[in-house]
Amino acid sequence: MANPFPHDRRNLSDRSLSALKWNYVGVAAKILAQLLIGVLLARLLGPEPFGLVAMAWIIIGLGNLLADFGLGAALVQRKEITDLEVRYVFTAQVIFGFVLTGIVAASAGLMAYVFKRADIVPVVQ
Repeated sequence: MANPFPHDRRNLSDRSLSALKWNYVGVAAKILAQLLIGVLLARLLGPEPFGLVAMAWIIIGLGNLLADFGLGAALVQRKEITDLEVRYVFTAQVIFGFVLTGIVAASAGLMAYVFKRADIVPVVQ
């Protein structure tokens, strides 16, 4: 009887381990880049403006969590994808990005109230 799984477990586990390593390298590089950019901005801007940027980063970080909407991962997991599916995911993510941008810009006043800093409005917008 033929093997219904063309890839043996060893090959799959090796590929999974390799992907995990690359993922960790990517995450470490992202963290290091964010740290370096943060230090550089803190030195260039000074404590007061950097604090405003850090408050805006909170909003940007939350937006990044929502931005993909899981569509990229769903597309990657499909065995075969069509051009229509790629276009659909791209269009949906662009529209969602514009909507999210509008929501953040419109709620800048609310953020100023939450942080008790009126000068955060132009930074967030």
